[in-house]
Amino acid sequence: MTKNILITGAGGMLGQDAAQIFSDAGYKVLQAKKSDLDVTNLTQVRDFLSKNIVDFVLHAAAYTKVD
Repeated sequence: MTKNILITGAGGMLGQDAAQIFSDAGYKVLQAKKSDLDVTNLTQVRDFLSKNIVDFVLHAAAYTKVD
């Protein structure tokens, strides 16, 4: 049975590499860039999860302008 994984921050380097690794391992990968899913918006997160079957979440989204 194929497992579904949601990768947040899929537009970044870690997210892109993780998507490839999990895809190669046979997972169905849902890639969410910030334009697709703002993880700081609870309503968007709940809506996304209610519309998609997700077995695992890899949270790779990050804020890069820390200084």
